[in-house]
Amino acid sequence: MWSSAKRRLRRSLLALGGTALLIGAAPAALQPLAPTAASAVQDIVWYQQCSNGGTSMLAAFAESGFSANTACPAAGTGKYRGAWIYGSQGTPGHHVAHWEVDAPPNMAIVMAHVPEMADSDGSYGWGQFFYWDSGSSGWLTNLNGGAGAWPSTQGWQSFSPSRYFGWELACNAPNTGCNSADAYVDVFDLQLEAYEYQTPNIFAGPVSGGHNLWYQAGGWVHGSLPIDLQASDPTGVCRVVVWWNGHDVLDTGERPASSASWDQCDPNHAPNSPQNFFTGSTINTTTDVPGSATGVQLAIQAHNASYNPSTGAPDWTSDVESLNVDNLPVSLSLTGPTDVPVTAGTQYVTATASSGPSGVGAIMCSVDGSAWTAQRLTGAGGQAASASVPVNGLGSHTVSCYAANQAVDGSGAPTASPTQTWSLKLGEPVKDGITFAKVVRDCRRVRERVRKRVRHVLRCQTRTPERRIQEVALGRRVTVRGWFATADGTALGHVPVSIMAAVDDGFHEWRRVSVVNTSADGSWRATLPPGPSRLVEAVYGGGPFTESAVSPLGRVMVPAKIRLEPVSAHVPWGGVLVVRGRVLGGFIPPEQILQMRSGVGKHLQVIGNPYIHGDGRFVIRLAATGSGGPLTTQIAVATLRETNYPYARGYSRRIWITIG
Repeated sequence: MWSSAKRRLRRSLLALGGTALLIGAAPAALQPLAPTAASAVQDIVWYQQCSNGGTSMLAAFAESGFSANTACPAAGTGKYRGAWIYGSQGTPGHHVAHWEVDAPPNMAIVMAHVPEMADSDGSYGWGQFFYWDSGSSGWLTNLNGGAGAWPSTQGWQSFSPSRYFGWELACNAPNTGCNSADAYVDVFDLQLEAYEYQTPNIFAGPVSGGHNLWYQAGGWVHGSLPIDLQASDPTGVCRVVVWWNGHDVLDTGERPASSASWDQCDPNHAPNSPQNFFTGSTINTTTDVPGSATGVQLAIQAHNASYNPSTGAPDWTSDVESLNVDNLPVSLSLTGPTDVPVTAGTQYVTATASSGPSGVGAIMCSVDGSAWTAQRLTGAGGQAASASVPVNGLGSHTVSCYAANQAVDGSGAPTASPTQTWSLKLGEPVKDGITFAKVVRDCRRVRERVRKRVRHVLRCQTRTPERRIQEVALGRRVTVRGWFATADGTALGHVPVSIMAAVDDGFHEWRRVSVVNTSADGSWRATLPPGPSRLVEAVYGGGPFTESAVSPLGRVMVPAKIRLEPVSAHVPWGGVLVVRGRVLGGFIPPEQILQMRSGVGKHLQVIGNPYIHGDGRFVIRLAATGSGGPLTTQIAVATLRETNYPYARGYSRRIWITIG
């Protein structure tokens, strides 16, 4: 008599339940951490008519002639102070009304108890009963409005697991209908006991997605990563805890259960609807693992309302993942040439990276501000790897590189090294020359294209003999000249040239003595001050598109100067000739650099190596031994060439002497 109406109601409630499950479905890219488990755990679900969310457990259905409502607060005696069904006179036969409690998916009602109720059949044709999936209470005794209980004040009615439980008021007068004596059923209190057949479903990363720490299992991580969770359950999720490396790092705490709703741990949510936890929370892996470690455990635990806390062993659902942590820094160094002729072809800058155990995953480089590009690695994945970065083209170049390991953070980014840079110039080779002669250059103006720009330049040929040795008297200046041009003869005009000189004493201690600018034809000239013998060279430091260059050596030879004091022009036999003088110019080495020479003609004979003082002074005594007639000869003093004496060989004036 009531089954057709009940079926209509059941279909509508199941459709609502299906919608709720779809709303709580996991994102397509995520997987539940704990699968549904058939763990029939007992829990008492209380229906309290006027408590928060209590009426949401009940659904009313009434056909013609019936009404259903609730009365709050429940107080006093009599009807209409609970969840009541009222049938009026004139109700058609075979019409019914009922209240029903429908369990969410994965839950079933197994026991029921009505501690207090009131009903009245009114007159013939009325009837009422409790029902569930596998049976009913049968027609209830007419209490005529008095208080009662079902099945008794102390008892419970148990039955096979049922998807629903309800009570019904029916008009059983098919021909006449119920046209007299109103009837009602008023349930003041209802207690249900249900089994839950699942543990919470937990989903990691509903907000952070694949960057969630949970989804890095088996890989390498560093820094902070998100750990937001989502969970659902018919009785709600009462507690969620996250453990990292043995530490309780996030804990919702125990939520108080409300017995007025199927979702006891969160009455504001429908059963099986998703609940978000730890949104915006992260785990900083460096807190426990500042260096590196493998097999670090991440555990996520949750429980619902259907566990028995008195046993001391709550029915937890948990999952554990093992992760590898690498919080060690990544370093990178660059090596390579710095200044190479463009004619040498493609040059390579070597980038060498080192990392922790996650290994080098990439070396990213940019040449002259180009897009960052991953380089081909030697030793990829190891704790040391390298890459060769090609550089070509005329001009100055900058190579910038950084390295990254294979440990990701919350944004999916690996640990990266500081960016390193390397400067390299590929210049056009330069020709040069140096001379003590006058420079003669034949030039013509031509057009050339450099990096998509056209410019006018001078192309020159040099007709100057390269005279690289010049003898200069002590105390005299000397002018040195030269030129610089590219390999094709393009003059390097108006560029600075450093004139370097080193005293020619074997030590090659160079110093800059002058800076001059080239003329338009690339030639230059410089005047050197007086001094000793010197080595000379011109240095061009290079330009944006040209190589540096150093000219050949020029040599300034300055003979030593010897000054003799007046001497006696006649020395008798047996007498002594005293010759005094001084070697000018400065430093005198400890070696015997003097020669005493005597004779007649072009070449004088060496007759001794007299001593010379450090200040250049010397005194020579010659004994006139022999007899006979007078002898006329010439005497002179000369210096020897020593490697540490910065003067060429010098000669004093010749003096005629008569002996005897």
